[in-house]
Amino acid sequence: YIGSKTKLLEIIKDEIIKYTKLPKGSIFCDIFAGTGGVGDFFQDNFKIIANDNLYFSYCINKAKLCRNKCDFKTLGFNPFEYFNNYDTSKYDNGYCYNTFSPKANRQYFSEENAKHIDFIRDCISKWYSDGKITLVEHDYLIGCLIESLSKVANVAGVYAAFLHIWDSRAIKKMEFIEVETTNVPRFENEVFNIDSNELIKKINGDVLYLD
Repeated sequence: YIGSKTKLLEIIKDEIIKYTKLPKGSIFCDIFAGTGGVGDFFQDNFKIIANDNLYFSYCINKAKLCRNKCDFKTLGFNPFEYFNNYDTSKYDNGYCYNTFSPKANRQYFSEENAKHIDFIRDCISKWYSDGKITLVEHDYLIGCLIESLSKVANVAGVYAAFLHIWDSRAIKKMEFIEVETTNVPRFENEVFNIDSNELIKKINGDVLYLD
């Protein structure tokens, strides 16, 4: 079954209940986690160990499964309010603006949104290098940025090519939003970005989900 497992989650849950009697807080291992739909669904009852070899998937999983560890106390303000109210119209030295916008004769993102993406990405890196946010908070914000930019990308589902006519969503101003989740973390979830063949030697659990 290729793609999102959203429609299969209740079936997977029923099978686990059918064959096991695991208490809450048991460990659910999802070592090919993708964009974290399965781990997010089960984190209400299980401690989740998630892994994916792709860094963007790792960040999305970190955002979904470890958001309870993000309070931004050291930063001292709400990053979502900050990014959504900052004027980035003159921020034109960034990678996205100069590579994936009409500035570079490409239409993945509008110039306005490309500047906004660059500003947010650069701020996240600087805040982390300056010790203003933790690694978990850094990864969480990266995951949120990936979620946010996907809402305004001028593509047909994947980034192999851009649309030559602007989609209506792509010309809207990007809003920096939190990653959408079904459940909130209830246990100390762990997220990895390593080869699953190495990870499987280091972890223990009660359910191993391979997809």
